[in-house]
Amino acid sequence: MTTRFLRHLLAAFVVGVLLTSAAQAAVYPLEILAPRAGQTTANRYYKAYPGLIYDVNVAVVGGKFPYTYSLTASPSGMAIDASTGRITWPNPVAQSATYPVSVTVRDAAGNTVSVNWTILVTTSGFKFIDAVNGRTRAQGGDGSFANPWRTIPDWFVDKYNSANRDQFLYWRGGTYRTAEAPIEDGVRLANSNVKPVVWLAYPGETPVIDTTGSYILLSGAMNNAYFDGLTVQNFTKNFGILISSSSNNVQFRRNTFRNMPSNVGGTGSNASAIMIANEAVKGSNWAFLDNTFTGVYTVGYGILGYSTDRVLVERNRFTDFTVNDSKAIGPKTNNSMWFIRDNRINMERGQGIWVDTYATTRDIEISYNLVQMGSGQALWVGQEAVTYGTVTSLRNTYIGGSVQVDNLVGSSGPVSFDRDVIVNSAGTSNKITGNSSSGLSSILSTDLLVGASTSGIVDSAGNLTGSYAQFVGTRGYQRTGVTEATPPSAAANNPAPEKAPNPPSPVAVR
Repeated sequence: MTTRFLRHLLAAFVVGVLLTSAAQAAVYPLEILAPRAGQTTANRYYKAYPGLIYDVNVAVVGGKFPYTYSLTASPSGMAIDASTGRITWPNPVAQSATYPVSVTVRDAAGNTVSVNWTILVTTSGFKFIDAVNGRTRAQGGDGSFANPWRTIPDWFVDKYNSANRDQFLYWRGGTYRTAEAPIEDGVRLANSNVKPVVWLAYPGETPVIDTTGSYILLSGAMNNAYFDGLTVQNFTKNFGILISSSSNNVQFRRNTFRNMPSNVGGTGSNASAIMIANEAVKGSNWAFLDNTFTGVYTVGYGILGYSTDRVLVERNRFTDFTVNDSKAIGPKTNNSMWFIRDNRINMERGQGIWVDTYATTRDIEISYNLVQMGSGQALWVGQEAVTYGTVTSLRNTYIGGSVQVDNLVGSSGPVSFDRDVIVNSAGTSNKITGNSSSGLSSILSTDLLVGASTSGIVDSAGNLTGSYAQFVGTRGYQRTGVTEATPPSAAANNPAPEKAPNPPSPVAVR
């Protein structure tokens, strides 16, 4: 037999199409999570500083991915990336009237949805902090552009000080230490909703927030919380940021979270770079976009979530997780309508995507992700022995770790796999394992491309090899015509704006 014939024979062998039942991905309404209409200037989308680049993303869930974005009304100079929804306005100009903006999103099925909002360009409602050239309050720093603060205590003051409520806080380059903040409720930086909750990296600069010996606690309903372009590091007290699940309209964008040491965390600790803490009230409209999580050297999470609804986790990267039972993305309890899409996960061991299932877990869509594991589970659904709702896996590529579905019994599910690529050493024909044979037999699936690591389906980068090129764009995470790129960062993609105000002159520290 010729080599070419053998390749075609192998391709036919590794394409696993389960005949028990055909998968039907759950269809959710096309919806824009951010921006939302009818918000105030306490929301990041609704306010800009003159001369500093306005840079935001439209966050969309539901419908049929991928989407096409267009501006249907906008001020002069504003542009949108048609494939990612990133909006840039390099040089906002102050005026008394607001600027109207309208965006329309079209999904791959032709459905459309639009949102309208306004932007006020003003110097009012902004504060600046500069670890290098700023002044402390004692030295006369007032947080203005020309006279920025120097340290976290300068704007935090104490737990009850509400003077800076709803201010947008621009962080300039340098290192800021949460351990310098006063101890409130046993935590060094207990940030309530009377403090600034919009934290922005100054364009072209990379501020670092070091949480050694403490962590950032965002307590209460932190509505409109927004973090963009920051590096948060050294989670020696189990967390980088701990934020209440009762919050609405929350976004983490283009941040880097790094270094959870091996001497913290552990089973049951919920150690995590970002933990959405369980509250009685369920928050909604969250987005995690283009963040990087790296250096988890203990049993911990990148993103851990409780009690939230309508959450988008998109285009994030997770690397250097080195301990068994560490998890990149972990929606845990009482979560619904989570859309885990287009992320890149490369872990030595642990769980890439871990959907812990309780009776309130439902409507979880996992799509277009590339998950590469040394060991452990690329996807684990249903660890808890309770009835849970719909979980859909669509067009993902899972490599190395197992794909495991447990406790799929009774009225649980359905759990479906649609056009995924699964490459691992499992002995099952579809490379999916679990603790219940009856549950595995009820999994919905169609058009899976599966095989062992020796099958030659994928290369070291996780892409389909030449022998399987005919499946690019129809199986796994790869989309035809899309080039892989590093997610945007605030420093790399926010150059100093044209005609921006001159930075303050260096100030001698006494």
